[in-house]
Amino acid sequence: MHPATYSVLLARLDLCGARRIKGPISRGLSARAPYFHNGSARTLLDVVRFYEARFGLALTPQQEWDLLAFLSSL
Repeated sequence: MHPATYSVLLARLDLCGARRIKGPISRGLSARAPYFHNGSARTLLDVVRFYEARFGLALTPQQEWDLLAFLSSL
């Protein structure tokens, strides 16, 4: 296939939205407990603490509450 033809095809796919990747929806997050595919996190605080442990984050209690407030506001 000629490179120009390939570019036109990609542009058409972009216009149709065929190449878009949908991410998870964060709207109304606080009302959709339990969390994770298996329901293992009952609260958003459980989710925050899971990711803290998983990625070695060291959030202060104030940072945890700020993050929870943000996530709850979505």
